[in-house]
Amino acid sequence: MPNGDAIGQNSTFLSLRSYFKTDPDWPKVQSYLNGGPAPTFTYHRFWAQAEIATAFSLHAELFG
Repeated sequence: MPNGDAIGQNSTFLSLRSYFKTDPDWPKVQSYLNGGPAPTFTYHRFWAQAEIATAFSLHAELFG
């Protein structure tokens, strides 16, 4: 993998993405994996909002 994780016969999703463990919210995920409650995360919607704004603008340009 580009991040240096080796791909082997026993590789898992997490073993190929070891950089996830450096995320500040990783303890929430690890707690869930250990049987705790499901974590919740809040993401910024900038790209989704920019995409719909571009679509509306193009629609207005084409159809008035």
